[in-house]
Amino acid sequence: MIVTRNIDDFHERAGSQAVIHTNGELLKARCMICTNVSERYDDITALSDCPVCGNKGHLRPHVVWVGEAPLRIAHVYEALAQCRLFLTIGVAGGSEPARSFLAAAHRAGARTVEFSREPTPDTEMFDERITGPLAETLPAYVKGLIAEG
Repeated sequence: MIVTRNIDDFHERAGSQAVIHTNGELLKARCMICTNVSERYDDITALSDCPVCGNKGHLRPHVVWVGEAPLRIAHVYEALAQCRLFLTIGVAGGSEPARSFLAAAHRAGARTVEFSREPTPDTEMFDERITGPLAETLPAYVKGLIAEG
């Protein structure tokens, strides 16, 4: 499972299927009346209608605005309770919600690995810290995992 704050669809374009976008998705709209979320590739205007309830003028981008709670966090924590391998990739381990996710994975007994370009402030919850260009360090790590079987 991939948990990302990115609102683009790059993970899906790369073939990932279990992606949680905690900050929403730019190519979707949410109806403020019926709460339906639908794909949306055109601009939202005051005349845009909800494809489910038909109400006009009540669509908004399906993204988290400042001050709103991240999406699907309960689902993320359910998965973390079962987690065996937790990777943070290009995320400062001390920032939220990454730090809380790390703590939950650590409590579940997961092996925790941080990938970053440069060393970040130390945290005792990481079992392994790998620094360097992500385009090099991450593929090498994954190849090692595959080789272990």
